[in-house]
Amino acid sequence: MLQTHTPSCFSNQYVLLDNGKACGKFKGRAFSSGIDVSLLQRYRLTFKHEGLFSSRYSLVDQSTGSALATAQHAGLFTSAWDLSLQVGECRLVSAGFWNQGFYVEQGRKRLAEVNVTGGCSGTWYVRPYGEMPLTDQVMTGLVFHTILQRRRAAAANS
Repeated sequence: MLQTHTPSCFSNQYVLLDNGKACGKFKGRAFSSGIDVSLLQRYRLTFKHEGLFSSRYSLVDQSTGSALATAQHAGLFTSAWDLSLQVGECRLVSAGFWNQGFYVEQGRKRLAEVNVTGGCSGTWYVRPYGEMPLTDQVMTGLVFHTILQRRRAAAANS
C-alpha cells in the first residue's frame, strides 16, 4: 500500500510510504502544474501536465524522457479518468457520491482503491488488491492528488 505523509497542512512536500517504509517523496512546483517525484529505489520522475487546456497527464522518467504512465479525464460529464499503466489500460472511477475515493478498474475487475487519509493535509493512500507496480500506484495517487486539488480550488471559488 502506498501512502503519503506531510509535515503540516500547509506543506506542498509529501513523503511516499510503501507499506509503512519511506520509498520517496514528491513536491509540487511553485509556478507550474508539474510535480517532481523521487523514488529511493531508482526513479526520478515528473508528473507532467501535457497542455494548458488539456486534462492529459504523464508520469515521465527524467533520465530517459519516456512516459511510464498516462492519464486523461474521461469526459466532460464524468468524474472518471482513463489510465494507461504498466498493468494495462484502466479507468479511475468514483467510489460513490458520498465517498471521496476512487477505484482503479480494468474491465469489470477492481485493481486498487485510492482515498484520503487525513483531514486538512490532503494525504492519500493507494491500496492495490493484488500485484501492482509502484510506478502505477504513484501515477494513480498523483491523479487522485490532482482531483483533490481541483476540488479544493472549486470549493474556494464558490
